[in-house]
This record gives sequence, structure tokens and C-alpha cells, in this order.
Amino acid sequence: SPDSTSPDSTSPDSTSPDSTSPDSTSPDSTSPDSTSPDSASPDSASPDSASPDSASPATDHTDIHYTPPPLEPLPDVTEEDLLEDALILEEITPESQTESGLCNNCGADLPEGARFCPQCGHPVDDTPVKTQNFASPSSPPPPPPTDTEGSPHLRKSEPNTPPHGEQHFQDPDHSFTNTRGKNLGGIDWDGSLMTDFRTFFKDRFQQRVQDYFGEQAVDRYEDARRQSDFQQTVSTQLAALADWVRNHRAESNWRNEQGYNRLVAATEALIEYFLVEATRKLHGGIWPQRLLRHQALSWDKADLFSMAMDYLDFEDESETYYTDFVRMPARVLKNATNRFLNATRDERVLFVCDQSLLGSGKDGYALTDVAIYWRPVLQGPQRVLYQEIETLEKQADHLRINGLYFDAGASLNYKMALLLRRLATMISTYAA
Repeated sequence: SPDSTSPDSTSPDSTSPDSTSPDSTSPDSTSPDSTSPDSASPDSASPDSASPDSASPATDHTDIHYTPPPLEPLPDVTEEDLLEDALILEEITPESQTESGLCNNCGADLPEGARFCPQCGHPVDDTPVKTQNFASPSSPPPPPPTDTEGSPHLRKSEPNTPPHGEQHFQDPDHSFTNTRGKNLGGIDWDGSLMTDFRTFFKDRFQQRVQDYFGEQAVDRYEDARRQSDFQQTVSTQLAALADWVRNHRAESNWRNEQGYNRLVAATEALIEYFLVEATRKLHGGIWPQRLLRHQALSWDKADLFSMAMDYLDFEDESETYYTDFVRMPARVLKNATNRFLNATRDERVLFVCDQSLLGSGKDGYALTDVAIYWRPVLQGPQRVLYQEIETLEKQADHLRINGLYFDAGASLNYKMALLLRRLATMISTYAA
């Protein structure tokens, strides 16, 4: 309604994190009682439950390849933008009012003077809004469609796609050729497997610790891993995966990529579980335990909105964020879309976090079902697709995403790194 979205009614109290009540935005409210932190015990959410079979999609997507949707070019940073940010001055003026009528998007009746449709939230005027598909706790975003017909995200292999024997699967930590029996991720897929699997896990574990905590922390976390019962869990999971590979590699349609995808998914899940659950004393419990409930889900089964809320745990932070654009002030939404949230109409926005000093929405970050968008203060807009994430490095006071500067705050940088790693792993192992 006009009253709920007009600038006059958006007092600081109404846009502060406190105003996003637990009923509307808290992760706890979007999950059943059975998925509370208490229920995320090692028995219920441990890597034991994330078996090789459950860590990959049930459908064979051999000939399906993920293709990102067309993206509009990001706007250039002008001298006027920098001056405006530096001065932090802006007049807050009411948006133009419109006559009553029908919504151009859904056809619902519009109350007199409405600027947004009360039914679908579409702007009443003819100005296109690129982010009309906001998620909300009551309507979590669906995963990318598994149907390739007419899908903007997935398509069948084109005639010029290399055959499977020559195709390269993008994984940031390992390079390989996908020739049967040859090196794939450093694994001899015709060998005994377990020795290579253990080496693969150890190397990736140390890399993740270094990514999040720095090289100086690797020895401490390695000692914790060797002294814990987690070693047995790792061995059990890797042995089960080795058995699965041996049972399937004699099949005529076997590709080493299948085994590698499962190895990556299982390894990342094991590392995530160990860091979140078993090393809380080392890092102070920076990650909420309830995120472990998403481990056994593949990309096509995951609730991305619920994942984002559980991983980032905004209720424990002081950030101003929006999960429903009907409640989002029109001015903030307009500034965010103009400044950094250059999403396509096919993307579903999970949330927008406003980091601007006066709550104008000109600086901040947002997650969609395809990519992360952000604009640091006094810098230009950035965008990285989940499937293109190669490096995530936590540095002194910020995070580097593919080498690009990102800063969500001290604790949120750790949470965002783990979430983005999980999304990148899910989509790459699903789409390959």
C-alpha cells in the first residue's frame, strides 16, 4: 500500500535490522522445528548422512550443461557517483503518485495513489524494475529448473560441444583431462583409489583452512583433525565412495567425471562439517550449526533462500537487509537496482543488504539464485556467478572473491565465504 512503501513512512526504525522481525526473516522461522540448531547433531546432519548417493542429483544430467543467463553490462563509476558517495547528501522526495487502475504485471486492482501493486509488488508506473522476483520467507525461491526445454539456465549440449572424453570440467583447485584411466583431479581412477582419495581430502582440507584463517592456522587445524574421531568418519565416507566407483567404472557409459563430482561434493561436505561442528573452540563458533541441515541436498533440491538465511544468520548481525521488496522502501530499491543489482528478469533475488551510511541502498550486496552482486563504498559494482567462483580468500578485514574486494563485516565475511563455497560446489557438481 502507499503508506507502507512511501519514503515518509520509512523511518530509521522501520528499516533497521530490528524491524525485520523473526516472524518474517529469521532463519528459525523458515525452517521446521526438526531443523533447529539442536537437531543439527552429528547424527542428523553429519557427513555420514551426506552419502555419496545423496550428495549428487538423482537424475542423470550427462548431456546438460549449465549456461549463465545473459547479463547486462554493469554501469561505469562516474566522478559524480564518487562525489555523491563522499558527501552522502541526498534529498528524500516522494515518488510520483498514479491514478487507480490495473497492474500491468498481474492485472490486480490498484488502490488510488498506489505506487506498487499490493498483489505482486510490481511498480505501478511504466519504469521497468529488474528485480521484481524477490524471495520471501513464505515463498522460498525454487532451484534452477531441471527441464532443459525453454529453460534460461540449462540447455542441452550444442552440436559443437566436445565429446565427454575431451570435455574439461571446471574445478578451481585441480586441473585434469577427462580421459578414461588417466589423471582426473590427481586420481588414478583405474587404481585402488583410497590412497589418492585421502591425499585429495588432505590437500583440500588444508587449502580451505588457509582460505578462511590463513596459512599460519593450517597446523593447528591439522592437529585438531588428526586427534579427533573425525578421521574415522572421513575414512568411512571415502571407502564408501571408492566402492561405488569400483562398482560403476566397468559400465560402458562410465565417465571419470561422475566419480570426481561425487568426490568433490563429499570432500567439501566433510570439511564444512568439521569446521562448523568440531573446531568451534578454535574459531569461536563463527558459523551457526543449523547450516549443516543443508549438507545432503543437491542443487535441484535445495531451498536457496533458507540456505542463505541459515548460513549468514542475519539475526545475529546488525546489518539492514531486505527479503521482500514490497516492504523495501521504493527509493532504496531503485538505488540498489541502479547502482549494483543489475540482475536479469529471470533471476530471483534472495535478499538485499544495505551498507550505505544513510540507508539509501546505494552501497551493499545482494544474492540471487544465480550470482552475488555488490558495490563497496566508493568503488564500482561487481558481480560473480556461482559457477564461476574460483577463489574465496578471507583476508585481514575483508574477503576476496575471485580476487575482487568484498566486505560484509567481520563475522559475515566468514559466513559469506562458506555459503559461496557451498553454492559453487553444489552448482558445479550438479551441472557438470
